[in-house]
Amino acid sequence: MDWNNKLLLYLNGKQIEVVNPDPSMTLLSFIRSRGLTGTKLGCGEGGCGACTVMISSYNHDTSTIEHISCNACLAPLCSLDNCAITTIEGIGGMKQGLHPIQKRIAQFHGSQCGFCTPGIVMSVYSQFRSKPQSTPHELEESLDGNLCRCTGYRPILDAVKSLSNNKSCCNGEGNCDGCQCFDGNSTSDQIISSTEIQVKHAHSLNEELDSLKWTEPIFPPALHRLPNRSNLFNANDVSWYQPIDISTLLQLKQIYPNAKLVIGNTEVGIETKFKGLSFPTIISASRIPELKTIAIESIEGNRGLKVGSSVTLNKLKDYISSLVT
Repeated sequence: MDWNNKLLLYLNGKQIEVVNPDPSMTLLSFIRSRGLTGTKLGCGEGGCGACTVMISSYNHDTSTIEHISCNACLAPLCSLDNCAITTIEGIGGMKQGLHPIQKRIAQFHGSQCGFCTPGIVMSVYSQFRSKPQSTPHELEESLDGNLCRCTGYRPILDAVKSLSNNKSCCNGEGNCDGCQCFDGNSTSDQIISSTEIQVKHAHSLNEELDSLKWTEPIFPPALHRLPNRSNLFNANDVSWYQPIDISTLLQLKQIYPNAKLVIGNTEVGIETKFKGLSFPTIISASRIPELKTIAIESIEGNRGLKVGSSVTLNKLKDYISSLVT
């Protein structure tokens, strides 16, 4: 098999090619080494969200662009071939103007020390790019992986919910009929704060973008045409294999029985950083089509859900939700 040893990615719209990148290097280290220090290093183990960036990739099976938020402190640089990375600097700043998400968080006093703010902004930004019609409740859930020690979260959540393009009653949960919880003339006993009214009536993100004639960064057209490829990167006595079919994956595992299998790197990333472990051979299984499928199947007469080991929790949640709604 012909293995590719060049990593191609886009960082805030700029094409970058790296020959034999270091398998031990995280996306966060790479980003900050290029002077983009808005993305912060907090816990270093994917718990605080200060390092959140958006990763965009082209799904050749569905012919769609997928946007996800990612903890850059754990994501291996080697895993991001043919991906577009967007950091906080790529969506707005003092020179080019603040993005409406950045501006709204500031207006609602959602930032104090500011260390966690870039990660919070990028989590919300990724949610909007993935699902523009997210309800306030869904936007709140998108911040599950972000910690803040200063604000107590309320002003952050208010700011984020106020940008929803899909506001309805009950903070967007939509679980009632004819509710007037944001109506000042409501006869219910519910106490409505001025903040809730402000959240309800603030301009949505789409309205803000339209008023500013703001254009979001596009996905690099060149990545539409590039197919997934089998990668082999060697650096610092570590080999990173990334096959694209299950037969090659099984062959590699037979050749290297002690190799570590990696998908999200939430285990290996912790072991190498904090436990001092080293793995000379790493095999990434994140791009095996058979491991990315979800299907309802019958096995020996029992009907159940078959979930591939590379399926993300968000995709599993969306799939299950589609079955019950």
